[in-house]
Amino acid sequence: MSKISQSLTIIKSTVATLLTNHVALSNPYETDECTEPELKLGYGIIIGPASNSERQICGKLSVKREIGIVITRKYYANELDIEAKEDAHKLILEDMYLVIKNFEADPTLALSAGGTSTFKYVGDDGLDTIFDDKDSFFKIELSYTLEYFENLT
Repeated sequence: MSKISQSLTIIKSTVATLLTNHVALSNPYETDECTEPELKLGYGIIIGPASNSERQICGKLSVKREIGIVITRKYYANELDIEAKEDAHKLILEDMYLVIKNFEADPTLALSAGGTSTFKYVGDDGLDTIFDDKDSFFKIELSYTLEYFENLT
């Protein structure tokens, strides 16, 4: 199995373990297409672009790939209920903090086939709002850089 596949498995299982009440989003790339039960407390992994990090070792390819972790949370507030919205902000930020704290405590992912990859927090895109016919949700996407080496021989 490739290093990218192993790394993604570790990332997804770690996020699922940290956010125990959340469910996997069926389409984290297009969250407005997800169902209300998913968005109520959801998470997803987005595989972004990659580049050759040019740290080649004989017979290996070094790759830096952008990975996004999407977290969603339903909020219950009418338009004028500022306090309820702020409470929901805090809850999704706490979800975000759990994920960041875990991966930043040890940014290396130990791979079963030997070796490691690194997974570093880069930033996030801020809180976003998703609306459907009757519900409102907050969404945040954390940006990470995953660097790994693939054996070419």
